[in-house]
Amino acid sequence: AKASDDDQICIDGKSLRGSLGKNGKCNLHIVHAYAHNLGMLIGQEKVQEKSNEITAIPTLLEQLDIRGSTVTIDAAGCQKAIVNAIKERGGHWIIALKKNQRNFYDSVVRLFEEARKQDFEYVQNCDFYEGMEKKSGRIDKRSIAIISDPSEIELSEEWPGIETFIEVTRETSCGDKKSIERRYYISDRIDSAKEFGRKIQAHWGVESFHWV
Repeated sequence: AKASDDDQICIDGKSLRGSLGKNGKCNLHIVHAYAHNLGMLIGQEKVQEKSNEITAIPTLLEQLDIRGSTVTIDAAGCQKAIVNAIKERGGHWIIALKKNQRNFYDSVVRLFEEARKQDFEYVQNCDFYEGMEKKSGRIDKRSIAIISDPSEIELSEEWPGIETFIEVTRETSCGDKKSIERRYYISDRIDSAKEFGRKIQAHWGVESFHWV
């Protein structure tokens, strides 16, 4: 399958409730490739029993022509082998950083914490964007900060083509209740904070497709 040039391909997995594997115990788990700009499914791969999405995603990528497209994946796809597979097929990537990759994750968190303490004054190649949504008495504020300087973190050398670190801060207010959540992403793209925020938010559109 071929996505259009500069399309966004959202890859995500979902267990189908009520379905059974060969052993009669497991829900069937499918990894989908959803072309966001086209609004259509362009590929899917069943996760084999006693396996996981890490092995299914490279197999799914082999079915797709992703040249010029940007692949977005949640933390399940935060693997060097998957990044290599995307790169070899001519695609770009934005991937959520996995917390259990402790050293790398902690290094990225510290990078943004130190940058905020200095108000990003001495940080090269950074950008920011803020957006706000109001719905049913709830206010969601999303702040995107990016640092396009992989030399800031030594472990970056292990990730082929990495260019940008991304921090997404979501502040949710509802009456007197307020919560703050931060997520981190890595990418081989150099782009504006607004564009990274748009692609990250668009990735979750694949979630609604699971039920279609």
